[in-house]
Amino acid sequence: MTFVVYSIIAGLKLICYFLTGFLVMLAEFLHNLVDITILSTLAYTRKLSKKPPDSTHPFGYGLAQDRRGEIC
Repeated sequence: MTFVVYSIIAGLKLICYFLTGFLVMLAEFLHNLVDITILSTLAYTRKLSKKPPDSTHPFGYGLAQDRRGEIC
C-alpha cells in the first residue's frame, strides 16, 4: 500500500514539474524516487530473510546473533 501511495505522489510531483518548470518539484520527485527504492529494497530483504536454512546458509538468511544478542 505504501509503495502505491509513494508512486502516485511521485507521479504527481513529476507532472507538476513539467507543468510549472519549478526545479523544487523535480527535486521532490527524485526524493520520492529514492524513498520508493528504499522501500523496495527493504521489502525484498525482509522476504529474503525468511528463507529457510540451506547448505550455504546453515542458520538461515536472517541476522546471525549469538546467545547474548550480539551480531556475529
